[in-house]
Amino acid sequence: MMAAGGLAPLAMAFAVVRPVAWAPAEPVTLVIVDRVINTGNEPLEAMDVWLPLPANDASQSIVAAQVTPRPHEVETTRHGQRVARWQGIRLAGGACFTVRLVIDATLHPSALPAGRELAEAERRLYLADGPKYRLGSLPVRSAAAEIAPGARGSQAMVGGVFDYLVDHLTYSRDGTWDPADAVLERGTGSCSEYVFAFIALCRAKGIPARYVGGSARRTGSSLHVDRVWHRWAEAFVDGIGWQPFDPTRSDGPERFRRHFGSPPRDVLALVRGDGADGPPLGWRYDSYHEWDGNRSDIRAQRRGWWIPVPSARVREQVTALGPGVSVARAREIAHPFVLPWLDELLYDRGARIEAAKTMRDIGGPSVAPALIDSLERAHDPSGDEAIATLLNEWTGQGLGATWGDWDAWTRTQSFRDFTAQGRAGEER
Repeated sequence: MMAAGGLAPLAMAFAVVRPVAWAPAEPVTLVIVDRVINTGNEPLEAMDVWLPLPANDASQSIVAAQVTPRPHEVETTRHGQRVARWQGIRLAGGACFTVRLVIDATLHPSALPAGRELAEAERRLYLADGPKYRLGSLPVRSAAAEIAPGARGSQAMVGGVFDYLVDHLTYSRDGTWDPADAVLERGTGSCSEYVFAFIALCRAKGIPARYVGGSARRTGSSLHVDRVWHRWAEAFVDGIGWQPFDPTRSDGPERFRRHFGSPPRDVLALVRGDGADGPPLGWRYDSYHEWDGNRSDIRAQRRGWWIPVPSARVREQVTALGPGVSVARAREIAHPFVLPWLDELLYDRGARIEAAKTMRDIGGPSVAPALIDSLERAHDPSGDEAIATLLNEWTGQGLGATWGDWDAWTRTQSFRDFTAQGRAGEER
């Protein structure tokens, strides 16, 4: 594997899309950190890692995308999705393998897609059944029969599917990605499960549909750490083209059809297409890892750091750090852009306590997810206790040093309120 250096640019070819937007465009910087941790003592001999690469579409323009370490290859799926791959990574006991993807983009939150015809091969691709859809199952067939027929391929028919899900499902995130029939039968689902049901019902009604997945900035703070991610859907409407639909974020009377035919705000798309069993991404839309054997001591983390757009000077300073970030140098830079590199030291027993304090001082409440995710990952109970003390003093929760207790708290509305208080450091 190639050693990680600074921000090594990855040559990427993008199709030019001219967005039609009536809301102000917003420049954003998103740093995706994908980390695999060997919490055991035995080495992991060979691991493959895949990370999707973003592309231009009507709602986002990718200005630059830089990834480290340099991938061994870039694959393109049958859906046109480009995916970086690292092969045969050896991970010693207690070690981490970390990939960082720095994305500079402009969001066009009210953009509309350009209308076009759908090629027959693409239509078949996005009408096909799959293990997450189960078009022949009784719950899917029964739900499809309840939806008013409308004109085939029309926005009205898509609206029937959309409204059916909003009326019949309640949001619940339990960490599973059940197929559409189970979701419809149960009546609850996460964003991914809403989308599986949406796609299944669209396809059952003869409407091509696919999913989009990426990172979401949920709190409104200019510094936000996304550890949940988000998936929404697209359906092909005849005469208009592919349109985005997000039933999860439109659920509730005060949000009726908020994201109906328009992209969700504060998201950056990484994946567009459909899932399949196995690599390069399976049914994931953030990253995918594969290794031999059943290793319960291997932990994977995926975080999206939404950062206040840094100045050229700050970028140069952080780029110069490469893998050699130190707490002292991070304090000198003192801009949130350094945080996705500094968080590597949360897994270094000799530096993690000072790293946690420095991250807290630079990033404020928004960095709490990074501190929480480091608990019970470094074979360092005393360090866990010290970091938990910081979290307890900071939040007033008194939850101790157990990752599971803090993770459960992050699923509450109070955690979102807490991290929304995060301050984004001054541009330097």
